[in-house]
Amino acid sequence: HKDKQLIKRVMGLPQERVVVKDGHVVVYNKEHPEGFEPDNNGQYKIASSSTAGNIDTTLHGNEIFVVGDNRNNSEDSRYFGPLPVDNIVGKLVLRVLPLNKTQKF
Repeated sequence: HKDKQLIKRVMGLPQERVVVKDGHVVVYNKEHPEGFEPDNNGQYKIASSSTAGNIDTTLHGNEIFVVGDNRNNSEDSRYFGPLPVDNIVGKLVLRVLPLNKTQKF
């Protein structure tokens, strides 16, 4: 079988706790011991109103937690669990489609 390359949003970094509950993703780390919602904070907010799942995991030193932007139809860490950092092969630098949302990152 062929390996798939997926473009996903990294939500959790090594040593962070990621909780998916009640439609929200909350990340806990040293900088945010009370937790923060990456979907609602920061520069890259997501249009999806809800994230399904019931997950509470603390990532190991070499793991990341990834989630797709199309939350209702995405194979991601909610489905297959955390991934090794070594699985990252690139960084998104340009969004082309849809044309009215072309953007450099």
